[in-house]
Amino acid sequence: MNKGIFAGWKDVTIYVTLIFLLLVLLCVETPVLIPLAIVIAIAVFCFARRTMRNKRLTMSGYLDDIIRNIERANHYAVRNLDVGIAVFASDGKLQWKNARFEEMVGLRHVDGKRPEEVLPLPDNAFETMCVKDDEKVIAVKTRWYRMRYFSMQTKPEERARDNAVHSSLMVYLTDVTELEELKQQYHDDRLNIAFVRFDNYEDVAKGMSEAARANLTGEVSERVSQWAVSLNGFVWRSGKENCMVGFTNV
Repeated sequence: MNKGIFAGWKDVTIYVTLIFLLLVLLCVETPVLIPLAIVIAIAVFCFARRTMRNKRLTMSGYLDDIIRNIERANHYAVRNLDVGIAVFASDGKLQWKNARFEEMVGLRHVDGKRPEEVLPLPDNAFETMCVKDDEKVIAVKTRWYRMRYFSMQTKPEERARDNAVHSSLMVYLTDVTELEELKQQYHDDRLNIAFVRFDNYEDVAKGMSEAARANLTGEVSERVSQWAVSLNGFVWRSGKENCMVGFTNV
């Protein structure tokens, strides 16, 4: 009871104590003022108690508003952000997911299914994913997603009951289709350079007439050009024995 009455009085304890001491000294010096001192003491006590109660109510309301705002922000983030979120229980079955996760995997009624039944993963993927937190890029139909997963250990007292380690799994999916397509386009359009050198050109051309040498040079150039055209590339010659061929992966 006393703890409830005087809870939160730390900020005003010194001031109230000083007032009470002054009233006691006043009563000792002037006993006739004892009734008045008692009234003042009761008034100070009631005022301080009321002030502290209002302060606690104000602070409590402020903290409640903060908590509600945080909960609303978390709820909005989970429901509306462009991230698919799923929670798999310790038995490997899907326990909770947001609507975006269902949209990404393109399935409905996925509750109770294992990760490999929902996502393009190998068998027993849940056990493997619980060992180490990691991320990877996976393809689901025509889209690419970066999958991040984190294991969450159960409470120690729960594990101690059967001496087994149980982990639940959180999976986050982020759409990275545009990035992966850009990577693929870069890979396909990347320019490859090949330096070609004919080491025995002079040996072959020895003893040939000028016309034969010209025909040989033309034949070599024609073959190299045809090879470059087949690769959708180009040829740049820096001499009879050297040339550079550029082409893309497409």
